[in-house]
Amino acid sequence: MRYFVLLSLACAAILSYVLRVSLSPASTTVERELHLSELQVGRILGAFFVGYIILQIPAGGLARRIGARASLTAMGLCWAGAVATSAFAHSFGLLYLSRFALGLGQSGLFAVTIMVLRDWFPVARRGMASAAITSCMSVGAVAANGLTVRLLPEFGWRGTFLIYALAAVAWSLAFLAWFRNTPDEHPSVNEAERALIQGDAPPKTSEGERVADTSLSTWAVLGKMAVSWGVWALCIQSFFQAFGYAFYIQWFPAWLEKAHRVDLKNAGDLTMLPLFGSFLGSFLAGYLIDAILVRTGNRWLSRCGVAAAGLTLCAGATLAAAWVRDPSAAAVVIGLGMFFSGFAKPNQWAATMDLTGHYSAVGFAVMNVVGNVGALACPEVVGWMIAGLSKSGGDWNSVLYLIAGIHLAGAVVWVVLNPNRPAVESSPRN
Repeated sequence: MRYFVLLSLACAAILSYVLRVSLSPASTTVERELHLSELQVGRILGAFFVGYIILQIPAGGLARRIGARASLTAMGLCWAGAVATSAFAHSFGLLYLSRFALGLGQSGLFAVTIMVLRDWFPVARRGMASAAITSCMSVGAVAANGLTVRLLPEFGWRGTFLIYALAAVAWSLAFLAWFRNTPDEHPSVNEAERALIQGDAPPKTSEGERVADTSLSTWAVLGKMAVSWGVWALCIQSFFQAFGYAFYIQWFPAWLEKAHRVDLKNAGDLTMLPLFGSFLGSFLAGYLIDAILVRTGNRWLSRCGVAAAGLTLCAGATLAAAWVRDPSAAAVVIGLGMFFSGFAKPNQWAATMDLTGHYSAVGFAVMNVVGNVGALACPEVVGWMIAGLSKSGGDWNSVLYLIAGIHLAGAVVWVVLNPNRPAVESSPRN
C-alpha cells in the first residue's frame, strides 16, 4: 500500500508542476489576447513564487496539526480554483491574483509530502521514495510544455487551463477517498507491512500510540531549529542548489545564444540536456543512498557523502564545459554535471527527516523557503552578469565559473552537516 501512497504523491508532484509551468508556453498567446506588456507578463509569471514563499512555514505547521489527508485535499482544490480563475481572467490584475493564489495553494505541498514519506516509509527506503518525488518534479515541468502546446490549438488557453483545473479536482477527490494519514489508520495495510514501516520507529504505549512529544508549537519548533547548525547547513545547501538549478531553467538558453551564438530553437533543445541529466541523477541517487545506508548503517555517508561527491563532480564538469568550444558538446558536459548534481536532491528530503523527525513538515518548509530565495536570487545575479558581459564583451565563461563555485560551496556545506544530531531533541528518530 505504501507504493500506492507514493504513486499518489508522485501524481501530485507532476500535476503541481504542470499547473505552475503551464502559463509559460501559453504566455505569448495570453499576452496578445489580453493586450499585456512583456513587463506585465513577467510580473504575472513571478506572482506564483511570491505566494509560494509566503505560506511555506505556516502551511507546514498547519499540516502537522490537521494531518496530510485534509491538507493535501484542500491544497488540490485550491489549485483547481486558482487555475480556473486564470481561465476566466480578462485583466492583468485578476490573472496576477490567480497565479499568486496558485503559489499560496502549492506552498505547503512538499512540506506535507515529506511528512507522509516519514510516516509511510522506513528509514532505509526514504531515499528512493524521496527520489521518486524529486524526479517527478522534472517530469511535470517537461510535461507542462508538451501538453500545453498540444492542447492550445484545440481548446485555447482558457480551455486548457480548465482541463488542468478539472484534473486537480479529480486528484483531490480521489486522494480524499482512499488516503489515510498513517498506516495504522488504513484498512488495507496488513500487519507485516505495518511492522516493516514502523520497524525503526519509537516504542508505543499500551494504547498503541507512538511515544513522541507533539505538544510543541510551531514557534517553539522554529526556535529549536534556529539554534541547530544542522538546520542552518541544510538551508544553506538548499540555497546553493536552488541557485544552480535556476540557472538552467531560466538563463541557460540565453547564455547559449550569447556565448556560443546558438539560435533560439537549438538553445531550447540543448537546455533539455541538463534538466534530463538532473532527472536521471536524482532517480539513481535514491537507490544509492538507501543501499549505502543498508550496507553501512552510516547516515552521514548515505546522505552527506553522496551529496558532497555529486556536487563536487558537478562543479568539475561545469568548469570543464568552459573549455569546450562546440555548444552541443558543452551542453553534454554540463548535462553530465547536472546528472551528478541530482545526487544531492533526494538527500535534502532524507536529511530533513533525519534532523527534524516528527516536525519534518516545518523543517522542510524552512529549508524550502531558503532554497526559493536562492532561486529568486539567481536570475538577478546572472542577469546582471549577462548585461555587463553584453556591454563589455568579456569572458562569457565567467558565468560558468560562478555556477561551478555555487555547486562547490554546496558540497562544502554537505561535508559539515551532521544528520545524526536531531534539531528538535523531543522529536522521534523515525
